[in-house]
Amino acid sequence: MAPNVDTKPKRQKKRKSRTQVTSDGESSSDEERRETEIDSPAEQAEESVEGVRGAGSSVGLKALSDGDVQNLFTKYLMQRATIELADDLNAIRESDDFKGVSSLQLLVKALEQGNTSFTTDEQRRVVCSAAKSKDTS
Repeated sequence: MAPNVDTKPKRQKKRKSRTQVTSDGESSSDEERRETEIDSPAEQAEESVEGVRGAGSSVGLKALSDGDVQNLFTKYLMQRATIELADDLNAIRESDDFKGVSSLQLLVKALEQGNTSFTTDEQRRVVCSAAKSKDTS
């Protein structure tokens, strides 16, 4: 008999707009400077972990939002999966039915789905542990 699994709908993080409205009086160099100041959510999460890692406290890591934790956990999980499954992934990529970009996107999505089996608390613990291990090495 299959175990009872709660399937919660996956939360989607709202992204900030990367375009900004400028007035006619602003120069293009001002606009370029402003666009370079906008970071992607993954970069913001990485910066927040770097700041917390520098502080060296687990309380700071627990202050990260669930979205930041999920982004960092997905990044960590993908790195570990590619290291651990490197030979298998190479065999898949070299197979005859691997069709370039569309197959690669499917493979990445399949690997990313591995993070749904972890709760937010488990993800937070892994992110905290990974940050601490990077501090000591």
